[in-house]
Amino acid sequence: MKRLLTAAAVLLLIHGLVELTALFAFVSPSYQPSFIFEELSLHWAYAVWVGVIAGLVRVLAAAGILAHRRWGWALGLVISATTLVTLAFYLPFGIMDALLAWAVVILLLMSHYGGARIGE
Repeated sequence: MKRLLTAAAVLLLIHGLVELTALFAFVSPSYQPSFIFEELSLHWAYAVWVGVIAGLVRVLAAAGILAHRRWGWALGLVISATTLVTLAFYLPFGIMDALLAWAVVILLLMSHYGGARIGE
């Protein structure tokens, strides 16, 4: 169980740090990437801030899990589930988000339920 939680925390940390790199969009010479959706191009800064906030929440969840806190487990599950729900709006660009979020959800649920059978 501890290895599953550690793996989930590491994935949350990696995912969070990747999302925090969105801050570079504010200092890059090409402020709006060319591949961006037309709907987001008008409010690109908001999209960047949403990613940064999500990244901070993921890092916080990872810290909570590594500190063996239940809130870290719950926060990791909630932020990953939220990512999976909103992912449809960003496909195909959100494939990395999908893979990492699904992995975290599976690892967290496996750590909680373990080998318990249905009906026990």
